Amino acid sequence: MRGLYALMLAGTAIAAGAEGFWHGEVGSQALEIEVTSTGDGALTGRVRGLNSGIDIPAIVTLNGSRFTLSAPAIEMSIDAAFDGDEIEGQMVRGDSAFDLELERAAARAPAQRTQDPKAPFPYAVETVSIPGPVGPLAATLTRPSGAGKQPAVILVTQDGPQDRNGQAFAHRPALVLADALTRAGFVVLRFDDRGVGGSGGIYTKATTLDFGADAAAALKWLRERPDVDASRVGLIGRGNGASIAAIAGSDVAALVLVSAPVLIGADSLNAATERQMRENGEDEEDIAERVTLQKKAFAVAADPSKTEADIRATIEALIDEAAGLMSFAVPSDVVEQMARQMSAPWFRHYLTYDPKADYAKLKGRVLFLYGEKDTANAPGESAAIAVGSVPGGHAETATLTGLNAALATFNPDKDASVYDRAETLNAAAVDRIVTWLNAAMPAT
Repeated sequence: MRGLYALMLAGTAIAAGAEGFWHGEVGSQALEIEVTSTGDGALTGRVRGLNSGIDIPAIVTLNGSRFTLSAPAIEMSIDAAFDGDEIEGQMVRGDSAFDLELERAAARAPAQRTQDPKAPFPYAVETVSIPGPVGPLAATLTRPSGAGKQPAVILVTQDGPQDRNGQAFAHRPALVLADALTRAGFVVLRFDDRGVGGSGGIYTKATTLDFGADAAAALKWLRERPDVDASRVGLIGRGNGASIAAIAGSDVAALVLVSAPVLIGADSLNAATERQMRENGEDEEDIAERVTLQKKAFAVAADPSKTEADIRATIEALIDEAAGLMSFAVPSDVVEQMARQMSAPWFRHYLTYDPKADYAKLKGRVLFLYGEKDTANAPGESAAIAVGSVPGGHAETATLTGLNAALATFNPDKDASVYDRAETLNAAAVDRIVTWLNAAMPAT
């Protein structure tokens, strides 16, 4: 879940000399830019938030000693000097500017994970463009061999700005899942979020409802294909992606909703704060005080009459109020970051959004799938509430032993980095999804 996490990204370059990995800090955020050569004199790049897992493309240019990066989807740009060993200048986010200094570094993860599918593929791979509400949605469609109408699945990305592969921490779970589903006989469509990669629009200007409209546009396009059986189409989404899939797929044949949230957004964030502080061994009185302060901030952010300046002033006042609770000073750039994120349309809508209202509209079969070690949405309580919110008795739940919210094997080491994890998706989880969809959308 995004909560108050930072949003960062990156892109494409022209000219050579900047290939490799660049690390540094912007304010309080660890940043990585990866630049690679396409082999024809051009460069491509990505920007990663090493703490948040954000990992997406944008536009990069290198003209002599000037390095620039533009990520309009999140209103971010970089203008810096490049001398071959350092990138030094400024990063701008909205109305805020931050000093930037990046140095060459080693890769944090292998270029290809062990589960990433490798060509040649026993199926067709097609790059497509789908008409969306605010511009085209850039997508990849994979199609099994064989004639006739086939069942199909749309993969909805998880939390935060994502490309069609769901890339985060150098893992590409949507790519892995699409490969397994296509080999099992499903047409699979996966698309870049609005404003990401080749998709139009601005990510930071959208709400969960807007992303639901994008998924609905993808669903309409897929159903109209002559090689797709429109009566056997399903959607898969995780986290906020589960909510998006439910918004778009009220009338589809089947949905797999992974780590599906069941609480109103503000309640979910407050519960996550309580859970995290207890895991860290903090005192119950401190937990209660922190949650009280958080509720006050959320109440202001959820009020549509309040401006970003109002939200920033509230955060500053609450930090002063919490002086006795906090043992550290909060840097001004963190305050700016919190104010910007809490002012974003997605966050303000999320605070009052109840996903159960959209689960109640689902007409097809639904599988609510959780990992036993899911810390984002506690599986026991969440599963029962989720199933109970779908009328008609056509929803079921499953909890997979030893897996986390991402359906990968849980690592109890709190200091372990997801970059170091070899597994992208647990094989048993992939098999469970494929098997369930085959049963939910049988051949007619």
